[in-house]
Amino acid sequence: DHSNQDNQQVFHLLIALSESLRAGHSCLPLAVIANTRFGYSCDKQGIITHNGFTFTELPLLVELCEQLSVGALDNKAIVFHDNKLYLRRYYNFEQELLNFISSKNTPNNESNIKVFDPVEIKSCLNALFPIESSDQNNDEIDWQKVAVANAMNKNFSIIAGGPGTGKTYTVTKLLAALVMLNSGSNSSSNAKENDNEDKKIALVAPTGKAAQRLSESITNALQGFKGQISEQVLAKIPEQALTLHRLLGVIPNSVNFRHHQDNLLNIDILLIDEVSMVDLPLMVRVFRALPSHCQVILLGDA
Repeated sequence: DHSNQDNQQVFHLLIALSESLRAGHSCLPLAVIANTRFGYSCDKQGIITHNGFTFTELPLLVELCEQLSVGALDNKAIVFHDNKLYLRRYYNFEQELLNFISSKNTPNNESNIKVFDPVEIKSCLNALFPIESSDQNNDEIDWQKVAVANAMNKNFSIIAGGPGTGKTYTVTKLLAALVMLNSGSNSSSNAKENDNEDKKIALVAPTGKAAQRLSESITNALQGFKGQISEQVLAKIPEQALTLHRLLGVIPNSVNFRHHQDNLLNIDILLIDEVSMVDLPLMVRVFRALPSHCQVILLGDA
């Protein structure tokens, strides 16, 4: 039982939500749409040809959405949560991904990766980032070294930076570090019997073009590390990247993949490049197909 004005607000909120999803967002934050004019258009001369619709202020929009009884537990097609409007499908995807990432970051998880000794890590970092004589008095922080050190003992990590900041160079050194630490004979005493086996590494990207660029970047980085990092370590880092769809296994004429929660991927380390291009439903399907011990590294622009 709402006024005609309220009904107009709700109707246009649903249209704005649909547009937000088409733009690649998972939801519609009410703060973004409040007090704005929506759907107006101009001709080539800049003359307004359609006045559009003006949304009311944020507190009134929040109050209106709260009166709709579309909370997370109301089992409706639309979900109002944290002052954002969702389609339930996308709300569920977001919550599922949140739970996956939270479980990756939970300390003392039995499925967590082996924790390496700080002495081992320091030794590995010194080998990968040798201090040149000219750098002895340089107090500038080596953020690539920091990124590698920060990700070594984590089940889930993000390495971000703009073009030219050396993301692929950094992540190649990270992969080398993980190979070196996992194949080391002086691993911590709580290691499992198969911890020293070669780790299965998968390099993936959202599109074929992005996968090709990743393959080329990794190959160039490996070539540059010859003489600095042992050939045995470099040989264990794959140079061929796959698309996410190929990794999961496309089934012709089906929206499902061959790998899912009941048929997990056989990988230990997953690197996803150009991660900002991966949409929410696909990212959830990737995480569903990962074994619990798999270490995830996301790479992309900040």
